[in-house]
Amino acid sequence: MSKYLTFLIFNTFAYSLGILPLKISRKIAANLASFFYYFVPIRKKVVLKNLGIAFPEKTNAEIRSIAHKHYRSVMITMVEIFRMARISESELRGMIKAESLDIVHETAKKGKGLFLLSAHFANWELGAVAMGVFTGNGIHMLAKTQSNRHINIWMNDMRTRFGNEIIQVGPSVREIFKAISAGHIVGMVGDQRGSREGMRVKFFGRETAVYPGTASIAQKTGAPIITYWIAREADGVYSLRAEPFETEGKTVEEINQEYMYRLEKLIRQYPEQWFWLHNIWKY
Repeated sequence: MSKYLTFLIFNTFAYSLGILPLKISRKIAANLASFFYYFVPIRKKVVLKNLGIAFPEKTNAEIRSIAHKHYRSVMITMVEIFRMARISESELRGMIKAESLDIVHETAKKGKGLFLLSAHFANWELGAVAMGVFTGNGIHMLAKTQSNRHINIWMNDMRTRFGNEIIQVGPSVREIFKAISAGHIVGMVGDQRGSREGMRVKFFGRETAVYPGTASIAQKTGAPIITYWIAREADGVYSLRAEPFETEGKTVEEINQEYMYRLEKLIRQYPEQWFWLHNIWKY
């Protein structure tokens, strides 16, 4: 299948789900989740393995229940991303309850640049766009380039609709330094699996490979870090909140460990919303 044909199929789904009311599109997502979970179990073994490692105290039935809910969370995120290409700023604000964001405004005013560090949690794409909206001046988002050029353009258009800018993974380090030096806010996720030979910290009690990049650049530039999280609540509204992060006097390893502790705490509160499809414990 050509990449353009793949994009046409992608765009057809995006348009079809994007014009539906949010409640209906989420119901469709829930049905699709059950279909994939039972009949097209993409990376299901990875999900169950990861959940078993993270929650050894839970029964197999409890693990499978979380896994099923996780597929539902992922599908809801996907249909919401399709909708994000067309939603208005007022609709976006209506989907989110922003909490404790004053720390972001106050820190950004100091002009030293700022790292907003999040994770692949709930609808992280919505979270990054929303942080740009709620801060009022947009953020520079670190984003991986999609293999399909047309989908990559679509995704970046969606991400930048309300003033954000994209820093593509690849030649990104120089651009990150440039943005921070200019006093901008740089948003990124920090929960990707690191290299086999790289730094390891504890995550759910297990030694886990992480990338030290954000902590390392923050130390070199003196830019502060704030963690922020978006979580889907029971009523379907998202909570968006930020937490100050003390980095002074800490090593790169200590900063990464604190980040993973915070992420683990969040996951224990909403266990189905982290991206368990990611093989974080591959080695």
